[in-house]
Amino acid sequence: MAKSKLERLSAAQQYSVVMAFLIDQFDTPYWRGTAELTANTRFDEDLSFSYLDMAMLINDAQEEFGITMSDETTDEVKTFDDFIKVVVKS
Repeated sequence: MAKSKLERLSAAQQYSVVMAFLIDQFDTPYWRGTAELTANTRFDEDLSFSYLDMAMLINDAQEEFGITMSDETTDEVKTFDDFIKVVVKS
């Protein structure tokens, strides 16, 4: 089984890499508007994120980091911080 891109990094590095991935995905006027992107950014409330948007983000993260994320786990994702924890755990 291939290792994910995150396995050889420290916990702090993993967090930084996944946060940078999220910032890269959302630091556009369409998503961001006037909201600051932080670990507490909420997908639903702050970004008006839909179920389809989340599915696409999950797919992109799986490809980027070489991981698999379950639907049950991703249902718990409400904030950037939640997403980072799920990616790192996967």
